[in-house]
Amino acid sequence: MKKYVKQLIQWIIAALIAGLIMNTVLFFYNSRPGWIERTKGATTGIYTPNSYIIKMTEGKGCHKSDSRGYVNNSDKLADHYVIAVGASHTQGKEVDDGERYTDLLNEWLGYKDEVYVYNVSEDGYYLPYIINGFKALTEEFPDAEKIIIEIATTSFDVDLLKSAYEQREFDQSQLGENIFDTLSLMDKMKKYVKQYSPLLYNAENQLASIKKIHGESETKNNKEVDIDEYRDALDKDFDMMTSLFDKEIIILYHPNVELNEDGGMTIKTAETDGIFKEICEKYDIAVVDMSDKFREEYENNWVVSTGFSNTTIAEGHLNKEGHRMIAEELLKIME
Repeated sequence: MKKYVKQLIQWIIAALIAGLIMNTVLFFYNSRPGWIERTKGATTGIYTPNSYIIKMTEGKGCHKSDSRGYVNNSDKLADHYVIAVGASHTQGKEVDDGERYTDLLNEWLGYKDEVYVYNVSEDGYYLPYIINGFKALTEEFPDAEKIIIEIATTSFDVDLLKSAYEQREFDQSQLGENIFDTLSLMDKMKKYVKQYSPLLYNAENQLASIKKIHGESETKNNKEVDIDEYRDALDKDFDMMTSLFDKEIIILYHPNVELNEDGGMTIKTAETDGIFKEICEKYDIAVVDMSDKFREEYENNWVVSTGFSNTTIAEGHLNKEGHRMIAEELLKIME
């Protein structure tokens, strides 16, 4: 019996050592801080403030969340600043700090000790969710002189566009520097465990991905967009946005691309592109369409905006060349 107990203890120790080694490796390979959900802020969630994000599974990126819980080099805003809001493409975890289009714009415009183009982004934060939180965004950042909204398609669920009109409220207590203090001790401990135990985070993330894929396969809706409803919903939303923010709104549209068997490249457009631009023009919202730039760079230099050497070219998130191209086009109107 003594022999079996000793053997069991050895197995447990070996498992703990193996887990510690795996956790250490993952910490420098794919780790991120805890996520704090909120109902009354510019986004629906933020990272634990002043924490590190490392992502090597797609591209290579190391970043730090600032005191507000957003991913920026600094949280010191210029007297007047520009807000860049969008989904994971704008967050840019897949490229190194300094290579994202927001970082490049700050560098090229001469901002070193403070931030002029401030990155407010969240995974899966698509246009309907941005519209829904637009009032909260303008109240959280009242001195913004421009707002850049990043999209990768103009095709959105009409019901989401309709529901986005009802604006999310803003509460000062849910700012990054305040909200962490309101969490219970147990919730704070969970955030720290997630931050320093990437093994648990990755296991949880894999399970969530499996559930999501399974759910999507069962509930996927292939109904066509009702063009008239789409136009009316978008018109109403943009009318509301321009009434809330009387300064410049810029739509950054970077459509997905696809490489063809013949070596060419296809820009993935949507049937709603024309209507989207028509509504933008009606409300004097500038559209920076990256289609021509992406095509030109590929035909002249064989450069593709998405994909990485450790994943698949022309798939996934923006690479550093994609961010560079976007920064170059935005710079033309930022100056």
